[in-house]
Amino acid sequence: MPNIRFNHENKTVKADHGEWLYDVVQRANIGIPFSCKAGACGTCATEVLEGNDNLGDQSAREVRALNSANLDPKIYRLPCLCDVHGDVVFGKPFLEREKGTKLSKHQVIVESYRPLNGTVAEIRFFIENPEFDSILVNI
Repeated sequence: MPNIRFNHENKTVKADHGEWLYDVVQRANIGIPFSCKAGACGTCATEVLEGNDNLGDQSAREVRALNSANLDPKIYRLPCLCDVHGDVVFGKPFLEREKGTKLSKHQVIVESYRPLNGTVAEIRFFIENPEFDSILVNI
């Protein structure tokens, strides 16, 4: 079983050979943000420190998404498009690196869910947290 190391969370998890990296990240509760889960938005762009070859070849979609975010496809990968084929060590997600702070997690109450197409949905939610009382959040 491959070892997947997430340095920014100081966690190492086991993955099945060929497992979708998105599932590994979700199962391990790793702080990598995902939006589209299909490689179109680039939100999950994460630095790969070791084992880039163990994530398979990059698709044209992945390279386009990284280039549009001005990220080097030799350094960053989109975990939503990768399958695990061996040990990998990840650095920080780009959004965490850019802000210089750790991404926070919050409990939310889903108010509505509306599918827009086969892979995109509109989700409206309420965050019960005083730090968001005066902030309008657009995702």
